[in-house]
Amino acid sequence: MTDRYECPQTPEHKHGENSTCRSLHHCKCADCTQFGAEYEFWRQAQIRRGRKLLIDATGTRRRIRALHTIGYSQRAIATMAGRSEPWVTHLMRVDKVKPPTAELIAGIYSRCWMNPPIGDTPTARAAITKTKRYAAAAGWAGPLDWDDIDTDPEPGTQTVTSGPVDEEPYIDDVAVARALAGEKQTLTRPEKVEAIRIAHGRRWADTLIAARLGMVLDTVNRIRKDELKLPAWSLDESISRTEAA
Repeated sequence: MTDRYECPQTPEHKHGENSTCRSLHHCKCADCTQFGAEYEFWRQAQIRRGRKLLIDATGTRRRIRALHTIGYSQRAIATMAGRSEPWVTHLMRVDKVKPPTAELIAGIYSRCWMNPPIGDTPTARAAITKTKRYAAAAGWAGPLDWDDIDTDPEPGTQTVTSGPVDEEPYIDDVAVARALAGEKQTLTRPEKVEAIRIAHGRRWADTLIAARLGMVLDTVNRIRKDELKLPAWSLDESISRTEAA
């Protein structure tokens, strides 16, 4: 009788804790066999309940790339996720991921996107610089380039219209007014800029504008400062929260 194959346990994975050992290395140890049985039970349960086993990986891929632009390497992301570097590489290449995987990366992103890494050794600082340069060369978008990292079109893409190239972008004034009134609206980028311009004219602080329009505060700040060239209102100068509601 042939012995059941057991792959050597490495820092990249542990028996019975993820699918690397079982699915990729075909390990038949007791822990991996048990893990496989439990996973299959879970998979069938999700199918019976009509739940998705895999979801679109666009947001996951964009988050990893955005973290690269501020210096988080694949090794750093893998360490925070408790996984291996090849696992992170794989996520950047696939079209679908498991919901728990997307949630794991989203959690890391939410903790790190406003906190760039600071190397405490020359080697660590060199790795951060190398990661940033690699991301810049690849043309990846950073955290501040997104309003909604899951659904925004890729930066630099444009909607083709039948009008002339220099035609003013169409702005739905009704949608802008509704958004400023607190109704959830899907605004185009020109409409977001227009909404920020109007809100600034009402002496709204950036924090109030971001909350009302459902935008990232840094994005509002960047559009107001760099595109509209408008000064910021402080909360003391701004209208009260009660009036803004």
